[in-house]
Amino acid sequence: QFLARAADRLLARPTPSGPALDARVVTSLSEVAALLADPSTPPETIARRIAELSASTASGLTPPTSHPAVQRRQPTPTGRELQTFLQSGIAGFATLSERPLSQPVPLVDENVVPIQTLLYSGRGALHRARELREEIAQQGGSPTSEALAELFDLLDLAAAD
Repeated sequence: QFLARAADRLLARPTPSGPALDARVVTSLSEVAALLADPSTPPETIARRIAELSASTASGLTPPTSHPAVQRRQPTPTGRELQTFLQSGIAGFATLSERPLSQPVPLVDENVVPIQTLLYSGRGALHRARELREEIAQQGGSPTSEALAELFDLLDLAAAD
């Protein structure tokens, strides 16, 4: 209900020709959504920011114009700026251990198994190779490179046993 009231305040003025979202309103809604999505944001901060955004987007909904506002794209960071940008993003991962995005889910089976137990071997590899041969024959035409790669891998696995 809180979000509905905030959205009503931001989008309070419909136009005679129907609603057409102003880019500022969309940006404002995006900012409010980001604040609401962060559980650590205090309600007072959210309310204050909504009030600020409501004041700055006093036009609410605006009629479409024949010349939409040109938005300048930020240049893609390069060099030192890119490195700083990436480092700050990577540093953000450290907070996930303190403030996870969701509650941890217990794993039912945490046993690690060797990769060899997941691969075909011996007769199993031959059986799968025969299945693959049938699939290729049913499709007709030339086999895909993926099918050939799997077939060659299966032959190697069967021969290793």
